[in-house]
Amino acid sequence: MRQMTMEELALPIKGAMRDGPFGSNLKSSHFVDEGIKVIRTQNIKKTGYVDQNVAYITPEKAKELERYEFKPGDLVIAKLGSDPGVAAVIPESCGTGIIPADVVRFRGDPRIIDHYYLARFLNSPKAKQQIEKRSRGSTRTRVNLTALREIVIDVPTLKEQERIASILDKADEIKNESDKAQILREDLVQSLFYDMFGDPVANPMDWQIQVLGDICGVGSSKRVFKSELVEEGIPFYRGTEIGKLGNGETITPSLFITKQHYETLKEHSGVPRIGDLLMPSICPDGRIFTVISDSAFYFKDGRVLWIKVDQSIINSTFLRYLLKAIFYSNYENIASGTTFAELKIFALKKMMLPLPPIELQDKFARTLKLIKKIPTTEVLVETNSNSLIQEMLT
Repeated sequence: MRQMTMEELALPIKGAMRDGPFGSNLKSSHFVDEGIKVIRTQNIKKTGYVDQNVAYITPEKAKELERYEFKPGDLVIAKLGSDPGVAAVIPESCGTGIIPADVVRFRGDPRIIDHYYLARFLNSPKAKQQIEKRSRGSTRTRVNLTALREIVIDVPTLKEQERIASILDKADEIKNESDKAQILREDLVQSLFYDMFGDPVANPMDWQIQVLGDICGVGSSKRVFKSELVEEGIPFYRGTEIGKLGNGETITPSLFITKQHYETLKEHSGVPRIGDLLMPSICPDGRIFTVISDSAFYFKDGRVLWIKVDQSIINSTFLRYLLKAIFYSNYENIASGTTFAELKIFALKKMMLPLPPIELQDKFARTLKLIKKIPTTEVLVETNSNSLIQEMLT
């Protein structure tokens, strides 16, 4: 990944990176009730352009200042205010207008830089640290045009820039749509998975193929008879409960085995460990549960399938989403049965899986962890958004 300054990223034309007119060329006394827009610092937020409290000048005045014109797709940067250096892209709905002295208009070389990605980067801690070092003023902090030209930007490929910007846009959707948060999160994770690894059935990235049974233990539990169930003790889950857990639902156990029985099972046949995957035998929608704690529980044989994951070979978070993706598109060719297509242990063992490098699997899991932390409130916790962009840049 290259590192380039803002000046190097600008189009090789005069005025590609310019701030607005100084002095008496544009004053508040020039503002009118309607006309041509003037974007001020209060219209530039991390969340994007804000079309509120917009100032206007006459078309005649705008003609006089046309060298300071902005248009849709331009990047605008605030030079002062509560957050100097904050950047946003002008949307199509805004139209054209004029920038004042405290705003910079930037037009990047489209062969090198995507404006939406650049806005995200400028609003990230890595850029903010550089801007703070170059800012001046104790009462009203300001960063000048020369300092902004010197800001160093991490520049991945254009395709990667567009991917990062798209993922972060979807993350913003989550925080503003609390009622749909779980669906939006899953859509975001699925999009991230396909971006990073491609369709696991078609394997367009030509990852190495491995047989599931060769890299993981695949089986079920030791049989627990109905007569061995008790009214309280260690939770005992059937396929229904495992499926709900796989969907992220909270459940209240209704069946139990004794602690002594659990310890016997643990000694003779083992119990699920953190990172293992469990799924109901009827699982076309990928309701796969990842064991995330060492809290004791056991499960019904036959109706629940157990994948014992070796995390040194395959990341269990990656494997869960890999299996979900395969089940979504190819379940009927893996499961068997005429009424209810059921997954069999032998069929799971024979599944052919594309296996990217473990480092890439781990990166997916780390990014997913950050996505899961995105709160469903109106304000996105700053550290989560910042961590997400930094993770995708490494």
